[in-house]
Amino acid sequence: NYVNIENNIIKNNDSTSTSSNSRLVLIDNNMGEDLTFLQNIFFKGSYGIYLNGSSSSYDKNVVIKRNVFSRQNYYPLALYRIDKLILAENNISSIGNNNYYGVEIYSLKNASSVSGNKIIVNGNNANYGLYIYDFPSSSTDSLYIYNNFISIKGNQDGNGFYGESLYKTNFYYNNILNECTDSSYSSAAFYNYSSNIRVFNNNFIHNF
Repeated sequence: NYVNIENNIIKNNDSTSTSSNSRLVLIDNNMGEDLTFLQNIFFKGSYGIYLNGSSSSYDKNVVIKRNVFSRQNYYPLALYRIDKLILAENNISSIGNNNYYGVEIYSLKNASSVSGNKIIVNGNNANYGLYIYDFPSSSTDSLYIYNNFISIKGNQDGNGFYGESLYKTNFYYNNILNECTDSSYSSAAFYNYSSNIRVFNNNFIHNF
């Protein structure tokens, strides 16, 4: 199923809820292939975009490019089970007390990239700027994460970038600033149970 959402303003008046009922865009349980979100404005809501492919058949060929995500109270982007993702040149600003993630990507495979995004997370419960879990060694191509600016600020521990179970991953030319004041489990970038990662020419700054 081909879906193209382009040049829209998508909003609701809820800027305080974490409820799934306040998601601006929901595509659930493997709705399709070739999903494109281009040059839209997503304003308020609990989630901006929530994609949830099934474990047996991932959403394929997802492009999210040149969008603005503003004042989501929970997750501007939550992307689960994606086969081939381009996440590029988006402006993501998440400011509020329930902003746990700027971008969460859970279970990603095959040729994918996260590039040129500006991600700002600022709030009491800020945990992650960019979170990616699971890019398997069986993927046919690599994951590229480059030229992103990520800033996170809050009064508890947090990570600018967190990657876990990542393989065939290239991480370069990113600027990451972490100003979370609890340093017990905070970092500008953190990799857990990952291998075959190339990291070069990044700026990692942790002020607390």
